[in-house]
Amino acid sequence: MTTPPQAGTGYGGLPAQQTAAPGYGHPAPQPAPPASDNRRGSLRRNAGWAFVGAVLVSVVWTAVVLTVPGMVTTPGSPLGLRGYHAVDDLCAKAKLVKFNQIYRKPDDTPNHRTDRAPALDSMNCVLSLQQGSVGGSAGDTEYASLYAQVGLHKAVNVSPEFDAEKAGRRQDGYRITDVPGFGDSAYTAYRDEPSATDKSWHSITHELLLREGGMTYYLSWSGSYQEGKTSVPEQETIRQALLADSRDLLKAIGGR
Repeated sequence: MTTPPQAGTGYGGLPAQQTAAPGYGHPAPQPAPPASDNRRGSLRRNAGWAFVGAVLVSVVWTAVVLTVPGMVTTPGSPLGLRGYHAVDDLCAKAKLVKFNQIYRKPDDTPNHRTDRAPALDSMNCVLSLQQGSVGGSAGDTEYASLYAQVGLHKAVNVSPEFDAEKAGRRQDGYRITDVPGFGDSAYTAYRDEPSATDKSWHSITHELLLREGGMTYYLSWSGSYQEGKTSVPEQETIRQALLADSRDLLKAIGGR
């Protein structure tokens, strides 16, 4: 996620003082009388106290920044990574114990990618699960895919965007279920969508989205079935696998 550049503030010069020319109904401005010695001394004393006050405020504010950083955090400040770190191969960290109990053959050639940048580290993993899901009818060969993505946001507060994605999924017809006690905010999103050309075919998406500090996590399971002919694992079975395998994966990249 990138933060759009802010337009610089223009600072023009102060407007010139306008004086009416003599002879056009306004007298010419007269110079101000010189300040007395007492007034000059008062101004010097006030300026000295103002300087001392500014120094004291600066010292106190510096101490606050160094000792209580939370007091100066702004809404756009990064939230910290809580020990999470980028790894070269996210798929290698994803043991998927629960999903491997549901699907008898895991993917032998998953795809992964890691990108590192000063503001954001991003990792993802794509793999497929296949060959006979537990609970399917005899002879079924089930196929499903998993997609995992982790973002480590080091320059911005990603919380507003994370909350907006939740609202967007609800508007798109996903069934949202909060997951209390998992990170700072977590929920699952489920949708069963019939095909536009053949209503007997359904595409299923079940997702887990989580934020902890500046770390965002996404794991999605996708599958399909045809009414009366093929089947997919129960919704709660997939949900529990998303939660269990995600906890293991997050621990593997530095989570508690």
